[in-house]
Amino acid sequence: MWNAGPAWPQVTKGAEHARPPAEIEEVYFWAVLARDRHPWPGDAAPAGAWLACGWAYGVVQLLNWVCGVTGVGPLTGVRATGRPALYQVSLDARGAMTGARQAREAGQPVVAGRMEAMMETFLWLAGWNPLPPVDRHGHVAFEDCPERDAACGCGAVGRCLGGECLACVRIACAEAFGAEGFPLSALGPGADNLIQGGPSGQ
Repeated sequence: MWNAGPAWPQVTKGAEHARPPAEIEEVYFWAVLARDRHPWPGDAAPAGAWLACGWAYGVVQLLNWVCGVTGVGPLTGVRATGRPALYQVSLDARGAMTGARQAREAGQPVVAGRMEAMMETFLWLAGWNPLPPVDRHGHVAFEDCPERDAACGCGAVGRCLGGECLACVRIACAEAFGAEGFPLSALGPGADNLIQGGPSGQ
């Protein structure tokens, strides 16, 4: 990822993002939907719910920076003028690798999910993983979505076609949410807790 051997220690330095800005912004939109789909779980929630909550937040947080919404890397604090270079993003992915291991050892599924999501998001940005870390329905990568690979025509008309679209027969895609109707709660309560690992050590 950042170390291709002693002769080339920074393999992504100078490399371009493999994804065009429009594609990255589309997945960012999906990630905000995923954040709304996976809010802070209750105390009795299964481990998968905590992991999914952290994952959705991790994707949003990293793409906030990649899309230029925020000016610093979420883990490193690296500042970028405009959108960060792929190499700069790789530094946060490197920190996420260490953070994920530590979170797993400490039994903190939300933090582990957040770190793993940042790693997977970087792999997608670099073109090393063809699948984005979230899908158009707001599912995170490890969730089952039978229509994930189905062709979606909703973007062409600017709205979710629901049952008229093979990809959205069961669950509406992100096109169901207009600019004014998008669930802004996706970036709301619980975000600070995610950074610290949760109020009960999750």
